[in-house]
Amino acid sequence: MDRFGAPVLAEGEAPYGGTHILFTNLEPQSLPPLVGIDMRPHQSTARDDRTPLELDGVTPKLLRAWRYVLRAGDADEELAHDQAEQNKTTVGLGGGTRH
Repeated sequence: MDRFGAPVLAEGEAPYGGTHILFTNLEPQSLPPLVGIDMRPHQSTARDDRTPLELDGVTPKLLRAWRYVLRAGDADEELAHDQAEQNKTTVGLGGGTRH
């Protein structure tokens, strides 16, 4: 897991040190009754109706974290695309060999 960076609290400030591991201690809003295993903390990140909100009652508290995660994925795809393009160019110049 070290290759993904150290776990960082999602309530902190982006860019979170470039990590790919965010966690939160926020409790979900509108807590459902406890039934069997306690899944309430997971629901704070996985369900829209449980997402903790800022004092305005509209803005998700994890908005910065979600934007970071979504952009980080875009950056990974862009890097993979750039590497693929570089490989195509290198293969073409090397007569079928990769450098």
